[in-house]
Amino acid sequence: MKILLIHNYYKKWSGEDTYFTNLIRLLKNKHQVDTFTRSNSSIKTVKDRIMTAFGLFLNLWIYKELDKKIKSFKPDIIQIQNIYPLITPIVYWTCKKNNVPIIQRFSSYRFICPKGYLFRNGNICELCIRKKLTYPSIIFGCYHQSKVSSFFFSLSLYFHKHVIRSFNLVDKFIFPSEFTKRYFLSLNVVPKNKTIMIPTFTPTEQLVKQKQIFKDYYIYVGQLVEEKGIIQLLNLFINQPKLNLIVIGDNTNSFYRKYAEYQNIRFLGFKPKKITLSYMKNANATILPSLWYDVLPNVLIESFSVGTPVIAPNIGVFPTVIHHKKTGLIYPNNNRYTLTKYLNTFKKSRTIIQNVIVDYQKNYVLHQHENALNNIYNMVQR
Repeated sequence: MKILLIHNYYKKWSGEDTYFTNLIRLLKNKHQVDTFTRSNSSIKTVKDRIMTAFGLFLNLWIYKELDKKIKSFKPDIIQIQNIYPLITPIVYWTCKKNNVPIIQRFSSYRFICPKGYLFRNGNICELCIRKKLTYPSIIFGCYHQSKVSSFFFSLSLYFHKHVIRSFNLVDKFIFPSEFTKRYFLSLNVVPKNKTIMIPTFTPTEQLVKQKQIFKDYYIYVGQLVEEKGIIQLLNLFINQPKLNLIVIGDNTNSFYRKYAEYQNIRFLGFKPKKITLSYMKNANATILPSLWYDVLPNVLIESFSVGTPVIAPNIGVFPTVIHHKKTGLIYPNNNRYTLTKYLNTFKKSRTIIQNVIVDYQKNYVLHQHENALNNIYNMVQR
């Protein structure tokens, strides 16, 4: 089968970029695969930004380039990851013109929230989710922290959803979790008969043994951004000097340097995946203190793959994928007291390790993801 994969890479590497990279490797095992991609790192000048803004409506350059790619490669299926801001929904029209089935994977809330993750001013924000025109995002300048950018994005979203109805052209929408699927269905964003849930997967990798920084520690892996809850987590650990925390992620932001003086917190910066997994395997637990409705973090699956439980709040996807006291711990959102209590008393046991590995093998292994995708490919081709 010939499969064309489409993705707009983010300027800063994201979980969606990781999934797309893994997906290419996975599908190449049994299919002919080609890609059509763009990267936000190409937006550098004022002219680039202006062209991008107007291209959100009808990007004829993308239309023509993709049309040429389709005619050359002749794909049986087109699977799409992220389309914003350079690729845009115009690609759906190109695909339909060439009679190629379209599969769109939702890994964020971009189709209902210009910011993409339903979070503003330290709290979950759902002001736009039921609006035809997402004007609150314009008022607050949610998209790229700009009212002008938010205006163009919101207007283009309205144009594609309610004027030319571009999203109606999609044959199947993939959601990485039941939570996100139910969330979108509750808003009537997509028809139920076009939706399916397929969890993210993580490829098995050989671990690299690391010299232990702490004998007993917790670990945080991911972007050091507000919505991930990292600030609250760091503040908790500076008040718990007997608890140790390793942080793997971007540590170039000067804000986080003030935590470097605390002996129980270690920032390791970015690490290769194999090394990260090694640190993760030896941790007491992985902490995912997200403040937003996380879709399904790759970090959670990676942690499960090495037998390490996950501690997370009772919001978003977490209560549906973490079994409390069996594969991790679920604490009330923003409840620092309960989280502190858990961290001081939790110990990774052999039983929990086994539970986590069983859960991983049941839900997130490579061949299951591959089989699920093949079933959809066969379905949309009928």
